[in-house]
Amino acid sequence: QGDANWRGWDAPNLITNYQSVIYTDGGGSAVTKAATYPSAVCLDDQSIVIAYHRQTAAKHQVRVQIMSSSANTFATGITVYEQDSAPSADLSSGFHPCLVKLPGDRLLLYFLTESNSLGNVVAYESTDGGSNWTAASSGVLDAPISLSAASSGYNLRRIRAAYGGGQVLL
Repeated sequence: QGDANWRGWDAPNLITNYQSVIYTDGGGSAVTKAATYPSAVCLDDQSIVIAYHRQTAAKHQVRVQIMSSSANTFATGITVYEQDSAPSADLSSGFHPCLVKLPGDRLLLYFLTESNSLGNVVAYESTDGGSNWTAASSGVLDAPISLSAASSGYNLRRIRAAYGGGQVLL
């Protein structure tokens, strides 16, 4: 307290409100059974963009939802990627999406995929704050990672990425 740079104690805040991204009841082929592995970023205008793995009875999807700074609920979801089968246990049964905000509200979305016992990271890009997405890369790793237990393969789990100094660290 005697230091000229001391600015006081940041008191913990009580949670006074919460927002649901999606409600689930587990029924019906198009109804969400699970929404897992969320990743969220805040845009320059204070809008929130969230990506998550959505499971219905028929599909597994990477979905994105946006809450504008003037709204109090998330808008209808945007399906960026989907497949019929569940991700394997080698991917911890999820896509594990990861959002990265770039300057000017450009966004990158990374998530795990697998093919022929090989794992990789897919990248999608949005230049309009998450409203529209285009595939940037079907595999950002130099070489896919073996998931085969017979060859001492790995289980892929969470991925994290950060932007700084004009580069993305994955």
